Amino acid sequence: MDFWGEAAITRFCFPALCTATDEPLLLHGSLLALSDGSIQRKERQSPKLEVMDTEILKVQMFQDEISLPWKQIIAGPVKALLRLVPQLRLCQGQRGKDCSFYHAPVGETLQGVIMELWARSFHNQQGKNTKAETAHYFQVMIRVPHMALDFLLRSGTRGVYIEPRSSSTKSPHEDY
Repeated sequence: MDFWGEAAITRFCFPALCTATDEPLLLHGSLLALSDGSIQRKERQSPKLEVMDTEILKVQMFQDEISLPWKQIIAGPVKALLRLVPQLRLCQGQRGKDCSFYHAPVGETLQGVIMELWARSFHNQQGKNTKAETAHYFQVMIRVPHMALDFLLRSGTRGVYIEPRSSSTKSPHEDY
């Protein structure tokens, strides 16, 4: 708030709509109060968002250890991963007591076990990126709910290795 003489000037930034083009604008302006009262912008309350605790996992599938043909991995590596590790899929309640899918705790609502995935790449034995046809393993980073971490770490699929990663640095998780 600035003062011009004895009048208070308040600077504002507010949204507007251009009537000629119907385009939204962001205007900067000043308001000169000619009265003794002060003028303040009414702030809207932001809705409360529930933020779920998550964990990052590095998942590697090794060509010489998995049960699927490598050409099937090349054609759809994430689809193949979901086939090899059913624990990465959320149970919809239709498979019975022998279900190997992930079951959310009572009262928890999940859209799926994998919330995000990135850094899909094929690597040679030295760990360098390479073409899928000559790769030794496939690697992907995934984000999962924290509540599913222990279940996923116990999955134990031959040729698929799951490693918890730090969420703040490019290193292994501090607790593992």
